[in-house]
Amino acid sequence: MLDADGKTIDPSRHSHLLRRLSAAVANSQDEGTPEVTRRAPRQVRMFSIPTHVDFTTDEANNRTVMEIVTGDRPGLLSSIGKVLRQNMALIQAAKIMTIGERAEDTFYIMSEEAEPLDNFEREQLRVAMIKDLDA
Repeated sequence: MLDADGKTIDPSRHSHLLRRLSAAVANSQDEGTPEVTRRAPRQVRMFSIPTHVDFTTDEANNRTVMEIVTGDRPGLLSSIGKVLRQNMALIQAAKIMTIGERAEDTFYIMSEEAEPLDNFEREQLRVAMIKDLDA
């Protein structure tokens, strides 16, 4: 860890920060995902883009590629992360792109067993994602 000047922090401060971060992570897991209370901008609310979820398999890296196209809004990535966590899918990498009011995000995911998702898991995740994002 570095301080605001880019210098290494002293060991006592490092320990203090590590304890505070650990406590914050523990509390956030107990409380779940915080709700986003910020309203979407007027321009975003005017457009309605239905959520579209596609899956492919990345054979070379032994993972599932999930592509989501939906309307952009505050808290979108938090909502996606919540659905992935509920469906026990682990994110290995992500590419996030927003074009105007449209979000086109790609997630490289795998099961808890470090395997690509099977067809049943993909369909469960697709249904849950669409239900949550289009609500």
